Amino acid sequence: MDKVMVDPGRCTMCGLCIQVCPPDILVEGSKTAQTIKPDRCYYCGHCKAVCPENAFHFPAVPEEDFEPVLGVAERPNPDRLLLQFRSRRTTRHFRPDAVEREKLEKIIQAGRYAPTAHNNQSVQYLIVQSPQALTKLKEQAIKALADLVNEFEKPTVQGSSYKQPAFARYAPAIPSGIKKKVEAAQRGQDLLFYNAPVLMIGHTDPSKTFFPAWDVSLAAMQMLLMAEALELGTCLNGALVRAIECSAELRSALPIPAGHEIPVCFMVGYPALNFLRTVYRQPVQVTWV
Repeated sequence: MDKVMVDPGRCTMCGLCIQVCPPDILVEGSKTAQTIKPDRCYYCGHCKAVCPENAFHFPAVPEEDFEPVLGVAERPNPDRLLLQFRSRRTTRHFRPDAVEREKLEKIIQAGRYAPTAHNNQSVQYLIVQSPQALTKLKEQAIKALADLVNEFEKPTVQGSSYKQPAFARYAPAIPSGIKKKVEAAQRGQDLLFYNAPVLMIGHTDPSKTFFPAWDVSLAAMQMLLMAEALELGTCLNGALVRAIECSAELRSALPIPAGHEIPVCFMVGYPALNFLRTVYRQPVQVTWV
């Protein structure tokens, strides 16, 4: 069965589908638009989305997935949308309340509809929400970070390998932020997960995408904004990403396929504090050419 089919009773040969098809698999036929090399179709749906007569059908995709887009009057006001972006802040104080499964699934759906390279849709998620699993993962991560700090503080490391490009970007954070988290854990304080009830880990197979970090990061940003709309707080966790990168033991303990890249982790939960004003950002540097 073809990946995409054209209804001859609806197609008017307007040619819009041919213009917007990214893999260029549509051509003008005798009575309808036709596909060439249909195996190259990656289900972006541009042809169906642009067709005034809805002449396209994807047998493998439910028809209800192609809802009408919002009209101009229904779309978010640009100023209000920008204000929403400015209102999102990192949450580091979470209430112990569990997050409803329905809200977590809504957040995942927000990530599902983020763009991916060539529409590969290979981003996957590990959702850690049981207290026991969170505690175990936190202990393993703190151990990995402690080992990283100890390795960094060796004189030979400070003066050699950590000055190499692969480690240079870690240097400012290791002696300060990461060491602070390790020392806090030794005192029984959680500065790694901040006692959040949910941890979301995004991962993908780099063999299926040209830009694994982009794919996961774009999905994560939409998920953070959806969480905000659901009155939940979020906190991106770069320290956990570093711990996973540096510890084979921690990486193998995660139920994530070997070889998958893990560019983004973040916590989710109900904020214990409410922010009343927007964030400050330095004026952006822009070059116009």
